[in-house]
Amino acid sequence: MAITFLDPTILPYVASFLFVYALIFGLMSYVKTGPKENRSTMFNKKVNALLALAIAAFAVMYEPLVEGLMTYLPIASIILIVLFFVMFLKNALDGKDDKKPKNPFPTIVSLAILLVLLGISYTSLTPYIPTGIDPSNVFWALGILIAVLFFWMIYKTSNE
Repeated sequence: MAITFLDPTILPYVASFLFVYALIFGLMSYVKTGPKENRSTMFNKKVNALLALAIAAFAVMYEPLVEGLMTYLPIASIILIVLFFVMFLKNALDGKDDKKPKNPFPTIVSLAILLVLLGISYTSLTPYIPTGIDPSNVFWALGILIAVLFFWMIYKTSNE
């Protein structure tokens, strides 16, 4: 009997592992502590990945954490998507950094993926729209906003 990652008994553990791993790795890569002269060499990505791997492996072994994550992960993922979209808009509209020019390609790809995800998942998101607001109008407005930002980023890239 082959074990697959889509098995309903294993999927909560895989999803919890990936969530904890991504969260810990992202936090460790983002937050750099220590003396200023050693910050660039103190935490390299290999060490962060190994520590996040170990923490995620131990976290998955704790059954109440897996059950709790499976309960709250859909709500947390919606909140994280909204927060990342707000951060994305802030970074997209800031322009260039003082030190080096900004690479717009990841932003353009992210906007395209966001537009595709919105088109795929709009039916499952309609229950979260407040009553009295037409969900189709909300999703049309979001789609138009994402498309305008997509083409604006391409236009901005061609001018640089």
